[in-house]
Formats: sequence, C-alpha cells, structure tokens
Amino acid sequence: AQHTSGVHRARLLEEAAATLHESLREPAAAEARLREALLSDPNRASLFERLHDLLLEQGDLPGLASVLSARIAVTTSTEEKLDLSYAKARILRALGQRQPALECLRDVLAGDPLHAGALSLSAEIHASDQAWEAAVAALDARAA
Repeated sequence: AQHTSGVHRARLLEEAAATLHESLREPAAAEARLREALLSDPNRASLFERLHDLLLEQGDLPGLASVLSARIAVTTSTEEKLDLSYAKARILRALGQRQPALECLRDVLAGDPLHAGALSLSAEIHASDQAWEAAVAALDARAA
C-alpha cells in the first residue's frame, strides 16, 4: 500500500486491517491501518464502519467520539449526520461530558425537532444538571 495513493491505497489498507483484525487478532494494528486508510479516503463509509465497530468492541469511547466527529464532518447525508450526532451525544454523556453532549443534541434537534432519543437524552442531562425548566421542556416536546 505504500506505493499507492488515494482510493486504491485506502482499499488496500482496509483489506489489510480486516486480515489483521479478523484472522490475526491484532486489533491495534488493524486500527492503525484503518486510521491511515481514512487519511487517504475520508469519505469511504466502509472504513468508518470498520473502525467504529473495532473501537466499540474495544470499549474506546473517546476514540469513538473522535471518529464520529470526523465522519460527521465529511458526510453529505443529513440523515447520517443526525444519526451520528445522536450517537456522539450518547457517547459524550457516557464520558460525563454533558455540555458537549447537549451541543450535539442541539444539532440533532435542529434537523429533527421531534427526535425522541435526542429529546429524552436532553431531558436526562438537564435533569442531572438540575436545569428543571429545560428538562421539562424537552419532556413536553417528547410527549407532543
């Protein structure tokens, strides 16, 4: 892969990562190849999905948040941006990063004001911060 570039390089690195992860059971090496491949082709959805699954398997929440941010930045699909932003908000909440999680939820709710999961998570975060009015407003919107 070192003598190629772009999409072809990304494909070769993705294949190498699959072999490293699935056959050789070397997740760290697989992760490195996937990250390198994303530098060559950041729009390749399969690379994101493989890296996402690998990080999820390893329980690497900060890594997942980072990868989700990178994918949000390159995807052109509004639906995918909403889904990824909601997933990132859940991860940030799990990491105890409530304000960044609320920012992600605002992005989701700007695109889908009735997103049940975003409204519920928003209410939960506001309640944990004792921001009762905001929590009630989110629950009211959820009930509508």
